[in-house]
Amino acid sequence: MRFISLLVLILTCFALPLPVHSQMSPFDGSYAVLVKIKANNLPAGVRLELQEVKLPSDFCRFSSKLIHLQFQVPEKVLIKNRYQNQSWEYSAKEYSKNASFMAPGYYAVVLNEGERECMIPRGNNYERINRSFRIVAVQKGKETVLAEVPPNRVYSLSRMRGRWDEMMAIEVSYPNS
Repeated sequence: MRFISLLVLILTCFALPLPVHSQMSPFDGSYAVLVKIKANNLPAGVRLELQEVKLPSDFCRFSSKLIHLQFQVPEKVLIKNRYQNQSWEYSAKEYSKNASFMAPGYYAVVLNEGERECMIPRGNNYERINRSFRIVAVQKGKETVLAEVPPNRVYSLSRMRGRWDEMMAIEVSYPNS
């Protein structure tokens, strides 16, 4: 009788689908900066860039040059990401459903961990220093600084899972708009 009870218990455990939860997220180590152009669009020939203000150290391990990334419409960088990750795309579509920044006039850039933080080797660990950024409009080689990026506006996509509607864009005005 015990054998049959044990056998039923084992078969029941294998027969029932159990949810498996992983602590890993496709967004781990990814950060976003969002921008809203007050006039809803940029004039032709103008691009927005996220530019690092100053390199925190000459010894940054994973990205030792000043960061210059072009802002794009959110769908291109937040949904169709540079990692070509289907899990990312599926989750990003869900998280962005109620996010105001998926509308026209908004732009986004996604940073990896090495672009967000200067990581300086210290023995077996790293000293991490947040990088400082600004939003720059570039037209015909001329750069116009539109805003500094406050550290609290560089959002960890992993920490904001399911709460993308809480992420706020930095509002900027392009001169003559």
